[in-house]
Amino acid sequence: MSITYYLAEFKARVDVIKGAGGKPGHHNAAIKLVCEEKGHALAALDVSGADAATKKVEIIKEATDRYLAALLFYGLSNVKHAELKTDIAN
Repeated sequence: MSITYYLAEFKARVDVIKGAGGKPGHHNAAIKLVCEEKGHALAALDVSGADAATKKVEIIKEATDRYLAALLFYGLSNVKHAELKTDIAN
């Protein structure tokens, strides 16, 4: 399978999940990791106000992007893309 085909298939699967109401990456573990790296308390995201709402949207988007990137990367063939995976890991 070419990487182009794999990417198209991956995107289609993500679209199906979203179309069914799923929210990939909207998990407390992923959100907590982003909060910790940015120096924010997870509980601070539940505070009312425009700034907190904006920050929550930004953090959830980053958690989603990271989750999907990791999932995409994980699904790549270890044989066919070993060198790419090694380069990125280093």
